[in-house]
Amino acid sequence: ALQLQRSVGRRLSPPGRLDFPRRLQATSQTTGEVFIVFGILPPTTRQLLDSVPAWSFDATFDPVSPWAQRAILQMCEAPEVLNVVEMRCWMRDFKIWLQEQGHKFPV
Repeated sequence: ALQLQRSVGRRLSPPGRLDFPRRLQATSQTTGEVFIVFGILPPTTRQLLDSVPAWSFDATFDPVSPWAQRAILQMCEAPEVLNVVEMRCWMRDFKIWLQEQGHKFPV
């Protein structure tokens, strides 16, 4: 899971004057969690009152593929612009474990 942090800020102007600052001043912090899932397809249709989505497995997803393993690992490298506070990435942990066992990644 990724936990993102975003600064929210605003600057108040005197009444009757529009002031567009060049920078936002951080006044509060908000965070949210992002979960990235591989190998699952979202529902193609959804009825208004249907509370159970029809998720399905992606038959083309092959986690054994070296290309898939590298792509999943690449998702663990979040750009700084996202302000990631905390990240748990099982593929990165798996790569480290493999290397500690003397194996190469991807397997």
